[in-house]
Amino acid sequence: AQCEALPQLFGLFARELLQVLRIQTAPDDAEGLLGLSDVRMAALEALTAWAELVGDSSAWQEATWAPLHQIGTHLTSSVGTEMPEEVWREAEAVLWFSATLAASWPGAKAAGAEATTPPPAAAVLELGGILDSAPESW
Repeated sequence: AQCEALPQLFGLFARELLQVLRIQTAPDDAEGLLGLSDVRMAALEALTAWAELVGDSSAWQEATWAPLHQIGTHLTSSVGTEMPEEVWREAEAVLWFSATLAASWPGAKAAGAEATTPPPAAAVLELGGILDSAPESW
């Protein structure tokens, strides 16, 4: 986790992965969601492996949580406006990605005093009201 190139490599991986993780069909298309579920199971394994490498440096923080901060900024700056479906597709993929990464975060599965909360937990809570305003299908 000390290699300086790893955070950059993860950032590139995350950017590409997020494209694959987006719902490509209507959010209520059962067949499309089943296919996406298979993709996400593979992504879960990859993110779990990457989470073991995550360090505490600012480069790692940027690489791991940048997608969540970016979509959060986009959503909060668009409060009160109707957002296109693509924004909700991106938000859903980023939230899945971030939740999966957070669940795999070193120390996240520990009990008691050893447990640690991933850094963006508060950011997700701040999005609650905005996410509640998403179209019903999302």
